Amino acid sequence: MRFKLFVLSLVGPLVLLFGTAAPVLAATSTTTPTPASSQVCAGVPNAHVASDGTCQVTGSPTLNNVVATAVNVLSMIVGLAGVIMVVMGGFKYITSGGDGQKAAGAKNTLVYAVIGLVIAALAQVLVQFVIKKST
Repeated sequence: MRFKLFVLSLVGPLVLLFGTAAPVLAATSTTTPTPASSQVCAGVPNAHVASDGTCQVTGSPTLNNVVATAVNVLSMIVGLAGVIMVVMGGFKYITSGGDGQKAAGAKNTLVYAVIGLVIAALAQVLVQFVIKKST
C-alpha cells in the first residue's frame, strides 16, 4: 500500500506538469518585426489589415474552413478524452491490488484508449489531406 501511494505521489504531479503543459515556440526573425495586427490577421482566413490597423475579414468562410475548424475542435475533444482514459486506466491498474480481473479491466481500458487516440490521429490526417486536395 505504501508503494502504491509513493508511486501515485510521484506520477500525479508529473502527469499534471507534463500532461497539461503547452509547448512554447519561440520565433526568431532577422527581418524587421511586423505589427501585432498583421500577426493576428495572418492566422485568420480571408483577413487583411485595414488602413486604421484593425483586422478586417473579407468574404464569407468557405466550406473547407468550416469543416477544418469543426474537425480540429472534435479532434481536440477526442484527444482530451483519450488522454483522460489513459490516465484513468493507469490509475485503475496501479490500484488493482493484484486482483487479476481488475488488472485485466485496466489493461483493456489502456489498450482501447490508445487505439482510440490512434484512430483520432489518423482521422485528423485523412481529413486534412482531403481538405488540402480539394483546394
